[in-house]
Amino acid sequence: HCFGTLDFNGENFREQFPLGQRFDDRRATLIEFIELLQPVTDAHDLYFIELTGALFAVTGDEGPTTSTTAALVLGDALAMALLDAKGFGEADFARSHPGGSLGRRLLTHVHDIMHTGTKIPAVAQNAMLSDAILEMSRKGLGMTAIIDATNHVLGIYTDGDLRRTLEKRLDFNSTPISAVMSHNPRSILPNALAVEAVSLMEERSISQMLVVDADNTLVGALNMLDLLRAKVI
Repeated sequence: HCFGTLDFNGENFREQFPLGQRFDDRRATLIEFIELLQPVTDAHDLYFIELTGALFAVTGDEGPTTSTTAALVLGDALAMALLDAKGFGEADFARSHPGGSLGRRLLTHVHDIMHTGTKIPAVAQNAMLSDAILEMSRKGLGMTAIIDATNHVLGIYTDGDLRRTLEKRLDFNSTPISAVMSHNPRSILPNALAVEAVSLMEERSISQMLVVDADNTLVGALNMLDLLRAKVI
């Protein structure tokens, strides 16, 4: 770990030195950003970085202004150099700040936000179109999966499919869902990142997606609203 302190003329050094000794116990480094470097004889185990030419923005020396800004700029430069030297990347940042936008995008998986169990919209392959529409209405995801007796996905029926069906003026009670469903629907694995689901939906111009395991067994479902709620978009 590396800790930085700000000081104008070094007068606060002896207050900060005991702090530096505590950092030594934790194998940490203490760096002092200072503008007017005064001779300090007991400054072992402490690093000084001198800032020069930062004039105060007010008349006289009433208080630090530009010197603190210069110290912050140098601190940012030092932090970036350290990150580069340590190979600190996006994944490391995400783990350190999981609640941030980058953390959510790199750490949120499909299984974290998908609907499971009885919340998954699904009908059997021998169901009628009316059954599928009722299932879509009950589950509220704008779609329903069509599955076989072993829960394997055979197709999907979405709001878009319903609009196209209305144009054909079919009888909802006598039309099998298998006759109007979309075959080979785009799906995603539960351990995929949620941002991958966003990318696939945008690429295919769809707003719903089924979640399946490696055997194409239905395990979940999600739509664009779920991704918005998870703040991965």
